[in-house]
Amino acid sequence: MILKKWIVTLTIISYVVFAGLIFAQSDEYDAEKEAAERIKRQLELANEMRNQRLEKQRNKEAALEKEEMIEKRCVKLNDELRRLGERRRWYRLDDSGERVYLSDAEVRRKKQTLQQEYDQRCAENP
Repeated sequence: MILKKWIVTLTIISYVVFAGLIFAQSDEYDAEKEAAERIKRQLELANEMRNQRLEKQRNKEAALEKEEMIEKRCVKLNDELRRLGERRRWYRLDDSGERVYLSDAEVRRKKQTLQQEYDQRCAENP
């Protein structure tokens, strides 16, 4: 009888120990799962921050490129205005490749048009 009680007691103890191991493993699993989720959130945040940085860089490069284009156009307009003031006789080529000379009124209109465009585009970017 004592032997049976001893076996039953050992069986109960082994079940309790086994259950404790299962709960301990379950806690470790939960901790590992939480750590993995935390790392996943950190990676997502890092990727989002990297994407924002890249977007800012692209926007900055696009703004610089646009500014350079405006500056080049302003330089070209200024050069055309300067050249219109230097010469007396201006011409354009027609479809057959022959020179068609512009009248003084046409030169003044062209110069006025270029000056207006220069004033509109290049007023803030001299």
